Amino acid sequence: MRKGTESLLSFSLIVIMVLSLVLTGCGGGKAPVEDNGEAAEGDIVEEIDYPEGPITAICPWSPGGGSDIAFRGYMSYLEKELGVDIHVQNVSGGDGDIGLTQALAAEPDGYTLAMLQFDVLSNAPKGITDTTYKDFALINMFTLQDVILVTHTDYGWETFEDFRQAALEAKENGDTLKIGIAGFWLLAAGMMVEEAGLQDAITIVPFDGSGVQVADLLGKHIDAAATSSTAALSHIETGDFTILGTTGTERDPDYPDVPTFVEMGYDVVIAGLRAVGVHKDTDPAILEILRKAGKAAFDNPEFDEWATETKMYHVYMDHDEAEKYLDDLAPKVEETMKELGLI
Repeated sequence: MRKGTESLLSFSLIVIMVLSLVLTGCGGGKAPVEDNGEAAEGDIVEEIDYPEGPITAICPWSPGGGSDIAFRGYMSYLEKELGVDIHVQNVSGGDGDIGLTQALAAEPDGYTLAMLQFDVLSNAPKGITDTTYKDFALINMFTLQDVILVTHTDYGWETFEDFRQAALEAKENGDTLKIGIAGFWLLAAGMMVEEAGLQDAITIVPFDGSGVQVADLLGKHIDAAATSSTAALSHIETGDFTILGTTGTERDPDYPDVPTFVEMGYDVVIAGLRAVGVHKDTDPAILEILRKAGKAAFDNPEFDEWATETKMYHVYMDHDEAEKYLDDLAPKVEETMKELGLI
Protein backbone atom coordinates (compact mmCIF):
# COMPACT_ATOMS: atom_id res chain seq x y z
CA MET A 1 0.00 0.00 0.00
CA ARG A 2 2.79 2.38 0.84
CA LYS A 3 4.44 1.84 -2.56
CA GLY A 4 1.10 2.28 -4.36
CA THR A 5 0.36 5.46 -2.45
CA GLU A 6 3.78 6.92 -3.40
CA SER A 7 3.14 6.11 -7.07
CA LEU A 8 -0.26 7.78 -6.93
CA LEU A 9 1.20 10.90 -5.32
CA SER A 10 3.98 11.04 -7.90
CA PHE A 11 1.45 10.81 -10.73
CA SER A 12 -0.69 13.52 -9.12
CA LEU A 13 2.29 15.86 -8.84
CA ILE A 14 3.12 15.37 -12.53
CA VAL A 15 -0.47 16.18 -13.50
CA ILE A 16 -0.42 19.32 -11.36
CA MET A 17 2.87 20.47 -12.90
CA VAL A 18 1.58 19.95 -16.44
CA LEU A 19 -1.62 21.83 -15.66
CA SER A 20 0.39 24.68 -14.15
CA LEU A 21 2.47 25.02 -17.31
CA VAL A 22 -0.64 25.11 -19.46
CA LEU A 23 -2.42 27.64 -17.29
CA THR A 24 0.57 30.02 -17.08
CA GLY A 25 0.48 30.20 -20.90
CA CYS A 26 4.04 30.49 -22.13
CA GLY A 27 2.85 31.22 -25.69
CA GLY A 28 0.28 33.37 -27.51
CA GLY A 29 -0.75 36.71 -26.08
CA LYS A 30 -0.76 35.85 -22.38
CA ALA A 31 1.50 38.18 -20.44
CA PRO A 32 2.36 38.20 -16.73
CA VAL A 33 2.47 41.86 -15.77
CA GLU A 34 3.37 43.87 -12.73
CA ASP A 35 0.73 46.38 -11.73
CA ASN A 36 2.63 49.60 -12.56
CA GLY A 37 5.18 48.88 -9.86
CA GLU A 38 2.65 48.81 -7.06
CA ALA A 39 2.95 45.06 -6.58
CA ALA A 40 6.08 43.53 -5.13
CA GLU A 41 8.86 43.02 -7.64
CA GLY A 42 8.29 39.89 -9.68
CA ASP A 43 4.68 39.41 -8.58
CA ILE A 44 2.36 38.25 -11.34
CA VAL A 45 -0.78 40.34 -11.25
CA GLU A 46 -2.71 38.99 -14.22
CA GLU A 47 -2.55 37.16 -17.50
CA ILE A 48 -4.39 38.30 -20.57
CA ASP A 49 -5.10 37.06 -24.08
CA TYR A 50 -4.37 40.03 -26.31
CA PRO A 51 -4.78 40.75 -29.11
CA GLU A 52 -7.44 38.32 -30.25
CA GLY A 53 -8.66 40.24 -33.29
CA PRO A 54 -8.05 43.25 -35.56
CA ILE A 55 -6.93 46.59 -34.14
CA THR A 56 -8.02 50.02 -35.35
CA ALA A 57 -5.33 52.71 -35.55
CA ILE A 58 -6.56 56.28 -35.99
CA CYS A 59 -4.50 58.72 -38.05
CA PRO A 60 -5.93 62.17 -37.26
CA TRP A 61 -4.96 63.56 -40.65
CA SER A 62 -6.08 63.04 -44.24
CA PRO A 63 -4.60 60.32 -46.49
CA GLY A 64 -1.42 60.81 -48.47
CA GLY A 65 0.42 63.23 -46.20
CA GLY A 66 3.69 62.70 -44.38
CA SER A 67 2.06 61.63 -41.13
CA ASP A 68 -0.28 59.23 -42.89
CA ILE A 69 2.65 57.66 -44.75
CA ALA A 70 4.79 57.38 -41.60
CA PHE A 71 1.98 56.00 -39.42
CA ARG A 72 0.79 53.42 -41.94
CA GLY A 73 4.35 52.26 -42.47
CA TYR A 74 5.06 51.83 -38.77
CA MET A 75 1.72 50.11 -38.16
CA SER A 76 2.52 47.57 -40.89
CA TYR A 77 5.52 46.45 -38.84
CA LEU A 78 3.65 46.60 -35.54
CA GLU A 79 0.97 44.24 -36.85
CA LYS A 80 3.67 41.70 -37.71
CA GLU A 81 4.76 41.71 -34.08
CA LEU A 82 1.22 41.44 -32.71
CA GLY A 83 0.08 38.83 -35.21
CA VAL A 84 -3.20 40.56 -36.09
CA ASP A 85 -4.34 43.06 -38.72
CA ILE A 86 -4.13 46.75 -37.90
CA HIS A 87 -6.59 48.86 -39.89
CA VAL A 88 -5.52 52.51 -40.20
CA GLN A 89 -8.43 54.96 -40.35
CA ASN A 90 -8.00 58.61 -41.38
CA VAL A 91 -10.17 60.82 -39.19
CA SER A 92 -9.17 64.39 -40.00
CA GLY A 93 -10.35 67.78 -38.78
CA GLY A 94 -9.82 70.14 -35.87
CA ASP A 95 -6.04 70.10 -36.30
CA GLY A 96 -6.03 66.42 -35.38
CA ASP A 97 -8.42 66.74 -32.46
CA ILE A 98 -11.41 65.00 -34.06
CA GLY A 99 -9.43 61.80 -34.58
CA LEU A 100 -8.04 61.85 -31.05
CA THR A 101 -11.50 62.50 -29.61
CA GLN A 102 -12.82 59.49 -31.51
CA ALA A 103 -9.98 57.33 -30.17
CA LEU A 104 -10.78 58.36 -26.60
CA ALA A 105 -14.47 57.60 -27.11
CA ALA A 106 -13.70 53.96 -27.92
CA GLU A 107 -13.53 51.25 -25.27
CA PRO A 108 -10.16 51.33 -23.43
CA ASP A 109 -9.47 47.74 -24.43
CA GLY A 110 -6.33 48.16 -26.53
CA TYR A 111 -8.17 47.71 -29.81
CA THR A 112 -8.07 51.41 -30.72
CA LEU A 113 -4.67 53.06 -31.16
CA ALA A 114 -4.07 56.69 -32.06
CA MET A 115 -1.21 58.69 -33.49
CA LEU A 116 -0.29 61.68 -31.34
CA GLN A 117 1.56 64.60 -32.87
CA PHE A 118 2.75 68.07 -31.95
CA ASP A 119 -0.83 69.34 -32.20
CA VAL A 120 -1.74 67.47 -29.03
CA LEU A 121 0.39 70.14 -27.31
CA SER A 122 -0.97 73.17 -29.14
CA ASN A 123 -4.69 72.46 -29.55
CA ALA A 124 -5.66 72.90 -25.90
CA PRO A 125 -3.86 76.28 -25.57
CA LYS A 126 -5.69 77.39 -28.75
CA GLY A 127 -8.95 76.66 -26.94
CA ILE A 128 -10.33 74.20 -29.46
CA THR A 129 -10.25 71.20 -27.11
CA ASP A 130 -9.57 70.01 -23.59
CA THR A 131 -7.78 66.89 -24.87
CA THR A 132 -4.07 66.61 -24.12
CA TYR A 133 -1.46 63.88 -24.23
CA LYS A 134 -2.25 63.23 -20.56
CA ASP A 135 -5.50 61.57 -21.70
CA PHE A 136 -3.44 58.82 -23.34
CA ALA A 137 -1.12 56.08 -22.19
CA LEU A 138 1.88 56.40 -24.49
CA ILE A 139 3.25 53.33 -26.23
CA ASN A 140 6.31 54.96 -27.77
CA MET A 141 7.48 57.77 -30.00
CA PHE A 142 8.67 56.72 -33.45
CA THR A 143 9.63 59.93 -35.32
CA LEU A 144 11.06 63.34 -34.58
CA GLN A 145 11.25 65.37 -37.77
CA ASP A 146 12.42 68.87 -38.68
CA VAL A 147 10.12 71.17 -40.66
CA ILE A 148 11.09 72.36 -44.13
CA LEU A 149 9.94 75.43 -46.05
CA VAL A 150 9.51 74.28 -49.63
CA THR A 151 8.48 76.19 -52.76
CA HIS A 152 7.76 75.35 -56.40
CA THR A 153 10.95 75.45 -58.42
CA ASP A 154 9.17 77.27 -61.26
CA TYR A 155 8.86 80.36 -59.07
CA GLY A 156 12.61 80.81 -59.37
CA TRP A 157 13.39 81.35 -55.67
CA GLU A 158 16.61 79.52 -54.91
CA THR A 159 17.10 80.75 -51.35
CA PHE A 160 14.96 81.87 -48.43
CA GLU A 161 16.24 85.40 -48.96
CA ASP A 162 14.84 85.32 -52.52
CA PHE A 163 11.48 84.28 -51.08
CA ARG A 164 11.66 86.94 -48.35
CA GLN A 165 12.38 89.73 -50.84
CA ALA A 166 9.50 88.58 -53.05
CA ALA A 167 7.18 88.67 -50.03
CA LEU A 168 8.27 92.20 -49.13
CA GLU A 169 7.71 93.32 -52.73
CA ALA A 170 4.24 91.75 -52.67
CA LYS A 171 3.50 93.69 -49.49
CA GLU A 172 4.53 96.96 -51.14
CA ASN A 173 2.07 96.19 -53.94
CA GLY A 174 -0.75 95.51 -51.51
CA ASP A 175 -0.51 91.74 -51.86
CA THR A 176 0.96 88.80 -49.93
CA LEU A 177 2.65 85.48 -50.60
CA LYS A 178 0.83 82.38 -49.36
CA ILE A 179 2.34 79.67 -47.16
CA GLY A 180 0.31 76.48 -46.80
CA ILE A 181 0.20 74.78 -43.41
CA ALA A 182 -1.53 71.83 -41.79
CA GLY A 183 -1.94 71.67 -38.02
CA PHE A 184 1.33 72.11 -36.17
CA TRP A 185 3.05 73.53 -39.25
CA LEU A 186 1.19 76.76 -38.33
CA LEU A 187 3.52 77.23 -35.39
CA ALA A 188 6.60 76.63 -37.56
CA ALA A 189 5.35 79.03 -40.26
CA GLY A 190 4.47 81.61 -37.61
CA MET A 191 7.99 81.48 -36.24
CA MET A 192 9.44 81.89 -39.76
CA VAL A 193 7.21 84.89 -40.50
CA GLU A 194 7.91 86.55 -37.15
CA GLU A 195 11.67 86.05 -37.25
CA ALA A 196 12.01 87.20 -40.87
CA GLY A 197 9.91 90.33 -40.35
CA LEU A 198 7.26 89.25 -42.84
CA GLN A 199 4.16 90.26 -40.91
CA ASP A 200 1.52 91.53 -43.37
CA ALA A 201 3.62 90.11 -46.20
CA ILE A 202 2.49 86.48 -45.76
CA THR A 203 -0.94 84.87 -45.69
CA ILE A 204 -1.13 81.52 -43.86
CA VAL A 205 -3.40 79.06 -45.69
CA PRO A 206 -4.63 76.08 -43.59
CA PHE A 207 -5.15 72.59 -44.98
CA ASP A 208 -6.61 69.39 -43.55
CA GLY A 209 -3.40 67.49 -44.13
CA SER A 210 -0.03 67.73 -45.85
CA GLY A 211 -1.21 65.63 -48.80
CA VAL A 212 -3.66 68.35 -49.90
CA GLN A 213 -1.18 71.05 -48.94
CA VAL A 214 1.53 69.59 -51.17
CA ALA A 215 -0.94 69.08 -54.03
CA ASP A 216 -1.86 72.79 -53.90
CA LEU A 217 1.79 73.79 -54.05
CA LEU A 218 2.33 71.46 -57.00
CA GLY A 219 -0.60 73.18 -58.73
CA LYS A 220 0.92 76.59 -57.86
CA HIS A 221 -2.13 77.68 -55.86
CA ILE A 222 0.16 78.68 -52.97
CA ASP A 223 3.68 80.03 -52.94
CA ALA A 224 5.33 77.82 -50.33
CA ALA A 225 4.55 75.17 -47.74
CA ALA A 226 5.81 74.51 -44.24
CA THR A 227 5.73 70.72 -44.12
CA SER A 228 7.79 67.55 -43.70
CA SER A 229 10.29 66.16 -46.17
CA THR A 230 8.32 62.89 -46.15
CA ALA A 231 5.23 64.62 -47.53
CA ALA A 232 7.15 66.52 -50.22
CA LEU A 233 9.77 63.85 -50.95
CA SER A 234 8.64 62.70 -54.40
CA HIS A 235 8.41 66.28 -55.71
CA ILE A 236 11.77 67.19 -54.20
CA GLU A 237 13.34 64.21 -55.96
CA THR A 238 11.78 65.15 -59.32
CA GLY A 239 13.02 68.71 -58.95
CA ASP A 240 9.54 70.25 -58.88
CA PHE A 241 10.10 71.54 -55.35
CA THR A 242 13.01 73.50 -53.87
CA ILE A 243 13.74 73.48 -50.13
CA LEU A 244 14.47 76.99 -48.84
CA GLY A 245 15.34 76.15 -45.24
CA THR A 246 15.02 73.65 -42.41
CA THR A 247 14.17 74.12 -38.73
CA GLY A 248 16.81 71.81 -37.28
CA THR A 249 19.78 72.84 -35.18
CA GLU A 250 22.04 71.26 -37.80
CA ARG A 251 21.81 70.75 -41.55
CA ASP A 252 19.87 67.73 -42.69
CA PRO A 253 22.42 65.15 -43.93
CA ASP A 254 19.97 64.21 -46.71
CA TYR A 255 19.97 67.83 -47.92
CA PRO A 256 23.45 69.11 -47.01
CA ASP A 257 23.19 72.15 -49.30
CA VAL A 258 20.07 73.48 -47.55
CA PRO A 259 20.83 75.87 -44.67
CA THR A 260 19.00 75.91 -41.37
CA PHE A 261 17.07 79.01 -40.39
CA VAL A 262 19.49 79.42 -37.50
CA GLU A 263 22.37 79.59 -39.98
CA MET A 264 20.49 82.29 -41.86
CA GLY A 265 20.15 84.34 -38.68
CA TYR A 266 16.58 83.42 -37.74
CA ASP A 267 15.80 81.74 -34.42
CA VAL A 268 13.48 79.08 -35.82
CA VAL A 269 14.06 75.67 -34.24
CA ILE A 270 11.14 73.26 -34.09
CA ALA A 271 10.49 69.58 -34.83
CA GLY A 272 7.39 67.50 -35.45
CA LEU A 273 6.83 64.34 -33.44
CA ARG A 274 4.77 61.20 -33.92
CA ALA A 275 3.87 58.82 -31.11
CA VAL A 276 1.44 55.97 -30.55
CA GLY A 277 -1.03 56.08 -27.69
CA VAL A 278 -4.13 54.40 -26.29
CA HIS A 279 -6.76 55.48 -23.76
CA LYS A 280 -5.13 56.09 -20.37
CA ASP A 281 -7.48 53.56 -18.73
CA THR A 282 -6.15 50.67 -20.82
CA ASP A 283 -5.18 47.55 -18.86
CA PRO A 284 -1.47 47.63 -17.85
CA ALA A 285 -1.11 44.07 -19.20
CA ILE A 286 -2.17 45.27 -22.64
CA LEU A 287 0.15 48.27 -22.43
CA GLU A 288 3.11 46.00 -21.77
CA ILE A 289 2.30 43.83 -24.79
CA LEU A 290 1.93 46.90 -27.02
CA ARG A 291 5.13 48.49 -25.74
CA LYS A 292 7.21 45.37 -26.30
CA ALA A 293 5.73 44.96 -29.77
CA GLY A 294 6.31 48.66 -30.54
CA LYS A 295 10.00 48.36 -29.69
CA ALA A 296 10.38 45.17 -31.70
CA ALA A 297 8.68 46.79 -34.71
CA PHE A 298 10.99 49.80 -34.50
CA ASP A 299 14.06 47.57 -34.22
CA ASN A 300 13.09 45.54 -37.29
CA PRO A 301 15.88 46.07 -39.88
CA GLU A 302 13.26 46.19 -42.63
CA PHE A 303 11.47 49.06 -40.87
CA ASP A 304 14.78 50.87 -40.48
CA GLU A 305 15.47 50.53 -44.20
CA TRP A 306 11.97 51.68 -45.16
CA ALA A 307 11.99 54.62 -42.74
CA THR A 308 15.38 55.74 -44.03
CA GLU A 309 14.19 55.62 -47.64
CA THR A 310 11.06 57.66 -46.86
CA LYS A 311 13.08 60.17 -44.81
CA MET A 312 10.63 60.02 -41.91
CA TYR A 313 13.46 60.53 -39.39
CA HIS A 314 12.60 57.63 -37.14
CA VAL A 315 13.58 58.22 -33.53
CA TYR A 316 12.60 55.84 -30.74
CA MET A 317 11.57 56.93 -27.25
CA ASP A 318 9.88 54.54 -24.87
CA HIS A 319 6.73 55.64 -23.02
CA ASP A 320 8.62 57.17 -20.08
CA GLU A 321 11.09 59.05 -22.30
CA ALA A 322 8.29 60.25 -24.59
CA GLU A 323 6.18 61.49 -21.69
CA LYS A 324 9.11 63.41 -20.22
CA TYR A 325 9.83 64.90 -23.65
CA LEU A 326 6.22 66.11 -23.89
CA ASP A 327 6.22 67.34 -20.28
CA ASP A 328 9.28 69.49 -21.02
CA LEU A 329 8.00 70.69 -24.39
CA ALA A 330 4.39 71.58 -23.48
CA PRO A 331 5.10 74.83 -21.57
CA LYS A 332 7.58 75.97 -24.22
CA VAL A 333 4.97 75.46 -26.94
CA GLU A 334 2.38 77.51 -25.08
CA GLU A 335 4.87 80.31 -24.40
CA THR A 336 5.93 80.41 -28.07
CA MET A 337 2.29 80.57 -29.18
CA LYS A 338 1.75 83.55 -26.87
CA GLU A 339 4.83 85.30 -28.24
CA LEU A 340 3.60 84.79 -31.81
CA GLY A 341 0.11 86.05 -30.94
CA LEU A 342 -1.45 82.72 -31.86
CA ILE A 343 -3.27 82.55 -28.51
